[in-house]
This record gives sequence, C-alpha cells and structure tokens, in this order.
Amino acid sequence: MKRTLTLAAAAAITLSLAACSGTEAPAEKPATTEAAETATASPTPTAEPDPVAENWDDIVAFVEAVYVGETDTAMPLTAKGSPAAECVAYIRDNSLAEQTAGFDPHEFDDGYSFDDDERKQEVAISFRDTTGNGSDPQDYTWSDWKVTDDGKIKSWTGASGPINKVLGKKHDKQKAKGQTVKVAHAYQSNSGTVVIVLKVDSNVSGYPDYAPVYVGPDGVARKPTQANATDLVEGATSYLSYAYTDADFGGKLKYLVDYETPVTLTIKRTGGWRLDPQCGAKRQPSRSPASAGHPNARSTDEDVEVAGRPRGRAGPADGGVHRGDDPRGPGRDGVDEHRAVAESDAHAGVRVRREWASLVAKERNAYTDVQKPWEEAICSPTTAARGAVDCQAIMLTMGLVGDTASITFWEATDPDSEAYMGDPPLEVAELVTNTAIAADEVSSMGSHVDTDCFAGDCVSEAFDLHRAWSDLGDMYAAWGSYL
Repeated sequence: MKRTLTLAAAAAITLSLAACSGTEAPAEKPATTEAAETATASPTPTAEPDPVAENWDDIVAFVEAVYVGETDTAMPLTAKGSPAAECVAYIRDNSLAEQTAGFDPHEFDDGYSFDDDERKQEVAISFRDTTGNGSDPQDYTWSDWKVTDDGKIKSWTGASGPINKVLGKKHDKQKAKGQTVKVAHAYQSNSGTVVIVLKVDSNVSGYPDYAPVYVGPDGVARKPTQANATDLVEGATSYLSYAYTDADFGGKLKYLVDYETPVTLTIKRTGGWRLDPQCGAKRQPSRSPASAGHPNARSTDEDVEVAGRPRGRAGPADGGVHRGDDPRGPGRDGVDEHRAVAESDAHAGVRVRREWASLVAKERNAYTDVQKPWEEAICSPTTAARGAVDCQAIMLTMGLVGDTASITFWEATDPDSEAYMGDPPLEVAELVTNTAIAADEVSSMGSHVDTDCFAGDCVSEAFDLHRAWSDLGDMYAAWGSYL
C-alpha cells in the first residue's frame, strides 16, 4: 500500500535531513514572508516502489499454477537461478517421474483452494481431500515474498521458513556403462524425508535401480520407502525419484547402473537450498506421501499405502518397490556379498554337492528360456499391461516358472519332504535360502497376473511380478562360480 505524508511530517523530515547533513538551518525571516511561504505547500514525497504489490496478480497466479502442476505457466514468473525457479523445476521433473511410473499426478488438484490477501501480501492455501483417499486437511500461508525489480519471483516463506533454507541446489553426477546419472533435485520435508530426483541420460536400454541405498551423514544406510522408476530407453532421458524417511542432506546415494556397477552421488548440504514442503506439497515420489507429511499424506499401519491401491501391492505408483523388508528383494542386496564369497575360494564348486549344482542349473535354465524372449521382444511391465499380447504371454510364463522353482527349492530344503537334499554346504547355505525366497516371491506375485488381470488395469500387478522376476535373476547370477 502506498503512503502519503502530511505537511507536518514532511517538514519534520526536512529538518532531520538538514541536521544529519551538518548544514545550518536557514535564518529566521520576517513574519510576512513566512506567512506568504506557508500558503505554498511543499510537495508530498512519493513512496518507494513495492515490486510485490505491483506484481500481486502474478504472485497469486504463480501459487495456483504450482499447486496444479502447470509448470509452463509458473516458470516464466520466476527469477532465473532463484529458489522459486528451482521449486518449479523440482515439481516439473518429479511429475515426469510420476507420469512415467504410470499414474496421474493431477489426482488431488481439485482439493486445493486459495485465498489471497493483497494488503498483508499473503496467500492462504487450503487442502481438502476430494478423492476419498482419507488425506488429512491442511491450511497454511505463503508470505514474505521476494520479487526482483522487473517483477520476477525469487522466494517466499512457507510453514517451515524461507524456501532458500529447505531446497537443495548443488547437484552431483556420475557416468558409467553408457549412462549419466545426475542428482536433478534434492528436497527435505518437515518430517525429515529426503526426496531425491535423478536425471538419467542413457545410451543403452535397461533397468533402473528401483531402490538405491542412501547413507546419511549419520552413517545409517536407508532404503527408499517410496519410489517412481521405470525402464530406461536407449537414447532417452528418464527421471526417477526416491524418498528416504528420517534422513538428512550431506549423505551418499549408492545407485546401481547395473547389477555389478554402482555409482556414488553426493547429496550436498553446504551452499545449497532445501525446499519448503509446500513447494512440493502435491509432488511426492509416490501417491502415498505420508512419510513426507504434506496435504496428500495418508498414514498406514505398517506398509506404504498407495492411494487407490491396497497395501502390499507395489506398482507404477511406487516404482515397483517391494513392501517387504528389502525393497530390492534378497537378490540385489546380497549378490555382491555372495559373489565375493564364491570368488574368495576358486575351488568352492568342488565341495558343492552335484545334486545342488544340478538343481540350481535346471531352474536357472528355465529362467533364461523365459528371459531371453522377453528381452528380444523389448517387453516391459507397461507394454504388457497395455495390451502387448506376446509380452503378456511371457509374463504368465514367469509366474509358472516361479511356481516350479519355489516348490523345487523349498522341497529340497524341507526336512519333511521326500525331495529333501540335506543341509547345503556352509558356503552356499545362505544363498540357497535367499534363492528360495526370491522364487517364492515370483510365485506369489505371479498369482495376481492372469488373463482377467490383463483384461483390466494390470499395471500394478505387472510391475510387482517383474520386480520379483528381476530379483530372482540376481540370485541365479550370484551362483555363477558354483555352477
């Protein structure tokens, strides 16, 4: 609001300026002259320009655009290189990760409403869930706007303070095996969830790491509780996002380019920003943002719950992350350890019973007979779920192969079974157990994938099965030197 000074106030300011400048006050003049001059009023000083007031309509439009994901509208309103621009870029790229993972990032748009107060220069934001998913209502304001002289938004203050304190800016990147993996954005919510958005430029087709481990500055290794990831395509850029609860910036992300090639990315703390939770309030890396504590949040009793999906079913909404103790399954977590054990003793295979080697080799061959046509047809869970008949047939076979392997391994390790082979040699005992667990997971996930599933919405089930299938492949690879 512009202000107008009274004549008395203007006169007082004039005297103060004169005193501060060290000049003497003018000599007293005759009353007649003074009276005549009094009749002529001094001009009223004009208030300094207020960029926020002058651009208030743009600020309100910016807030609304941010909350419905209209980044093409929001970005031109921001100052280049500012926290506001980084906020919009985060929403844009995380939305890409969500979309490629298979769900609509605009699901909650109708639940937001806005009430701006131009006098206070605040925008009140309200969320009420209209989807029936049970998200808690929330109300908060954005204020203390910083705008450049030419009207571009630089920053604001939300529920947790200025956004320049809650948004990561410096980003690490690494190259390996035809892939360039970059930390596109890093974000930390009020509840202590660190969200990492990766940009992967790939010269090869392959699978992403569905659950890279994050080792925080406290030295604790964390697996993602939520993720958005999809198959990598040769010559294309993919955006992947992961959420780590009870974490902090300043740690290392261990990302597997392939099953044998990790890269380490630093999630930098110093010199960066951390994003205010309301910047990404509706842009979490899964449709279950409970751990991040924002308006779409919904707590569950034990497992991560995906809005619109029952607990225990992974899928595109969470990047196929497994709801068990290890999101990547036993294979990927243990493959390096088991391979190291095998390589430490070049003659270990001699001590493995012929029966065990024969059993594993038979099941591995059955796995390869299915995996090869899957790769040759360039199949993916998405293509199968969307109607590729050849890929659907292969996925059905995956479930059958999992059934057979599960029965075979568990009977071989069950003392009450007629097929019991006795205790496996010590050096492969854990490997046998983990392989049996992986086969059982394929069997379990495969039970949800059938012709009826493919006739409807089978995306979630297809991702579940493919994740379990990949983990079983990891376990067979870990047997390498024993066969």
